[in-house]
Amino acid sequence: MKEGNAIALSTIEQIIASTTNHSLRLQASQNRDLLRGEIRGDTAMHEQVQFSPSSHHRRKKPGDNARRIAVLVEGIASTEDEDTKIRRACRLAKADLGNTIAFGTLLQILTSAESESVRRRAADNLKKILLDKQMPELIVLLKNCLNVQVNEYNFEQCRHSYKLLWHCAEKMTYLEFYKAWH
Repeated sequence: MKEGNAIALSTIEQIIASTTNHSLRLQASQNRDLLRGEIRGDTAMHEQVQFSPSSHHRRKKPGDNARRIAVLVEGIASTEDEDTKIRRACRLAKADLGNTIAFGTLLQILTSAESESVRRRAADNLKKILLDKQMPELIVLLKNCLNVQVNEYNFEQCRHSYKLLWHCAEKMTYLEFYKAWH
C-alpha cells in the first residue's frame, strides 16, 4: 500500500471512530472501503475504479454505469437517512440524466423534511440536477405545496419551494411557465 493511502486510511479510521454523525460515519466507511478495494453491494456508491501508475484518472469498466445506477436506486430505497438519500439521488442523477427516482427523492425530501438545512440541501441539489424537460412537472408539484397560507411558522418550509419556482421562471419562457402553472 502506498504511503498516501495509508495516511488517508488512518485519517478515515479516526473519523469513523470519533464522529457521532451517522451520515459522516457512513460516508467515511464508504470511502475507506473504496480505498481498500472492498466495495460492497450495500454501500458501493462509487464506481469501481482502476488506477494506472502513470495517472490517477478513473477508467470505467463496461457495464459499470448500469450497475452503479442499480446500486444507487437500491441504496436510496434502503436508507432512512435523508442526507444519504440526497447524496445518492445526486449521484444517480449524474449517472442517469433525468432519472425520475432521483428527481422524486429530492422533491419528497424538499417537501417533507423536518430540518431546514436538509430541505435547503435538497432544493440546492434539485436545482443542480433539474433538466429543462422536468421544470413543468416541478412547477405543478410545487405550486400545490404552496397552497397553504405562509406565516412565520411555515415560512422556512415554503422558502425553498419559492426559490425553485423562481429558478424555473428564470429558465423558461413566460408562456412555458404559464402553461405549467395553469
